[in-house]
Amino acid sequence: MRNFMLFWALALFFCSCQDKVPIVVPTSNPLNVFPQNFRRNVLLENVVGEWHAATVENSVMVAQLQAQFGSRLIVSTLHQNDWLETAYTTYFIDRLGGLIGIPRAAINRRKGSGTILGEDNLVLLSPENWTTAIERAMATPAFLAISMETSVDSAHQATVNVNIAHKEAIFGDIRLLVYIVQNDIPALFQQGGTTTFKHQNVLKEVLTSYEGDTLNLNEDFPLGEIRHKQFTGINLTNYDVFQTRAIAVVYRYDVDFRKSEILNVQEVRMGGIKFWDL
Repeated sequence: MRNFMLFWALALFFCSCQDKVPIVVPTSNPLNVFPQNFRRNVLLENVVGEWHAATVENSVMVAQLQAQFGSRLIVSTLHQNDWLETAYTTYFIDRLGGLIGIPRAAINRRKGSGTILGEDNLVLLSPENWTTAIERAMATPAFLAISMETSVDSAHQATVNVNIAHKEAIFGDIRLLVYIVQNDIPALFQQGGTTTFKHQNVLKEVLTSYEGDTLNLNEDFPLGEIRHKQFTGINLTNYDVFQTRAIAVVYRYDVDFRKSEILNVQEVRMGGIKFWDL
């Protein structure tokens, strides 16, 4: 009996000398697991119109860019002066300095630098400058990451959850934009197009205010912080849900549009989940 008690006493002594193993409580939602790396994605927002035949060629070029850059390039297409135009189109064009011609696109809303066709300091650039602008934007570091989760009920009412992860304080007027875009919309009057031509990445709706909803990210979180935003009651009755996506954009707003900066962007198909890009 004495030997038995001595054994347990020694066992307790040695166990007490060991470092305590931290208890890890698993989360039921992997979107609440802080990402280890932030990947820079890039947003291409281009303006087209069915009345202009260059829209057809533009759609081919955009598809080629998406094939080249993969999921890191996210596209939103705004129509002007045709049946797919929205009120947001006018705001967007005016906000970014006005439209010289079609097609034009903003690449992460950065002003052009070292461009051809004399487009330095413009934000809406000609297709000839898109590839270089995309590569430059992708080369800049990201200081936040975005994940998204969406759902659609039997009545075609959707919910979009946006999660924003960061560690370092991000100062300035930081805002969140959320778009709804749809693929494979048959053209009605597309000049230069065939009867089977379809529009891709068409911006249909803006869930936030046109200038974006304010985010407060101006505090350091050494262990990481995840902010959550939810949008509910999104009516998709007139959408092809299987061709519909949500896009979330976090950007630094400035009254001078040339000083605005997109910090990161993410997209997810409606009814799907997009985890952090690692």
